[in-house]
Amino acid sequence: VPTVQARAAWQWQAAGEAKGALGVSGHWGQERLKEELGDLDPDFDSWSVNLDLRIPVGNGSAFELELWQGANLDDYLGGIGQGINRARAEEIEASGGWLGFENGPWRQWLFSAGVGIDDPDDEDLAPGSRSRNVTAWVNGIRQFPYSIRAGLEVSYWSTDYLDAEDGESLRVQASFIYDF
Repeated sequence: VPTVQARAAWQWQAAGEAKGALGVSGHWGQERLKEELGDLDPDFDSWSVNLDLRIPVGNGSAFELELWQGANLDDYLGGIGQGINRARAEEIEASGGWLGFENGPWRQWLFSAGVGIDDPDDEDLAPGSRSRNVTAWVNGIRQFPYSIRAGLEVSYWSTDYLDAEDGESLRVQASFIYDF
């Protein structure tokens, strides 16, 4: 069944030209696994309910927040990339969100920082599965002439595993973007 997605939002004028926004969104669809699951049903629902908020605080700065809950969210980068428990042929439910602060642009720079969590339901997971992911990040993006941007992000990741050793990672990522 094709996935249906929708979002409704309310925007308001904040100080200056900045706009705040409050939105509610979601999706629903079904997918069928091509592989055989024995006598188990090969059809799985995918759904989410989401809340987003942007609050401008002046001079191009804003707080942003998103909260979500759903099931079978691997195609939507939720559930830490886990959508279905294949051993039990059940959708994996998950919830999470993120909070960020954006500041800029200042001359040609835009900065942001934030934290996020992705927390699948432990009862839906197989042993050894990722059971919680928490991340914190800070980044900067520089605008150059001719529609070119370059960015650098540093992020810390902490991943818990069900019945296995937890993991941590410090990542540095660079990006070069050409808008056309």
